[in-house]
Amino acid sequence: MKAAFFCVFALFLCQVALDYRCLIPQSESSSVQVPLKPRKWIIDPEIHNVPLYRKEQGIGFMFPVSPFPDPNAISPWYGYCVRPWHQSIIRGDLVLTFRLNSTQGPVFNYKSESGNTCSAPPAIRLYFQSGDLYNSIDGTRWWSNPVHSVLADALNAGEITLRVPLDPSQWSSTFGHSGSDLVSSFYESAASPTYIGFTMGGGCFFGHGVNVSDGTVELELLHFGYAE
Repeated sequence: MKAAFFCVFALFLCQVALDYRCLIPQSESSSVQVPLKPRKWIIDPEIHNVPLYRKEQGIGFMFPVSPFPDPNAISPWYGYCVRPWHQSIIRGDLVLTFRLNSTQGPVFNYKSESGNTCSAPPAIRLYFQSGDLYNSIDGTRWWSNPVHSVLADALNAGEITLRVPLDPSQWSSTFGHSGSDLVSSFYESAASPTYIGFTMGGGCFFGHGVNVSDGTVELELLHFGYAE
């Protein structure tokens, strides 16, 4: 009888231990998917303030069309696609998956200002920041660098995934400083972000905007998140 009692009691303790273990955060890798709610994601808040629309998989938007290509392209230009975010992203990788669907043979324009005299092709980069949107405090706004995707290369190429470690050496600041030179500022922004998302731009600037000519382009945002 005593032996039977102890066996039952031992099984009970094992079950309690298993249940308790489920309540403890495990050391295994984990991921967080940022919700793709159309009205949470905004193109150029405080400038265009354009919400995205729902798609069968994720959300999307159409690039603005200019009747003239660069160097005579006209506004609007889409630069930032972001959403408010206040959870720490201090470690792991930031991950973006998107798809570009086009008609005809569109070209991307990026010369939104006369001072943009560089020739880097329009591209998309991961982005996060702390503080006020569009603030000019160096070390609060961060772009993936060197990781990016050239927009023209992504046209009708299927799903494109950018995965960038949240390592200071893989990001650059508003004024082009590597995170390796502003390590404490980088981790402060990652610990207390205010916006996350991606930006688009070409030439000298990562986020001063693009539009298209000679066709149409839709961007589908399929996944955004961070993973350890």
